[in-house]
Amino acid sequence: MRIVVDDNVPRPTVAALESLGHVVMDVRQTSRQGDDDDSLWELALHERALLIATDKEFRFRRNEPHFGILIAVAAAQPRDDPRSYSAGA
Repeated sequence: MRIVVDDNVPRPTVAALESLGHVVMDVRQTSRQGDDDDSLWELALHERALLIATDKEFRFRRNEPHFGILIAVAAAQPRDDPRSYSAGA
């Protein structure tokens, strides 16, 4: 699968996708790093690729023709979860 990832997708995620055999275009490795959302959208369309981004604004494009949109959102840990506290605090 062809995948375009924005510059906020964690690098380990990119590596995991590549290890699964996907062709991943990480915009951090191109002159497109820092491009606006419209440019990233056009790149994904041009590449006929799934777009993985962290920008929730892409949800407004779900009714437009595309090759897939995945919006990655980090899960917040509950405040009472001991893993959310720093060591020694």
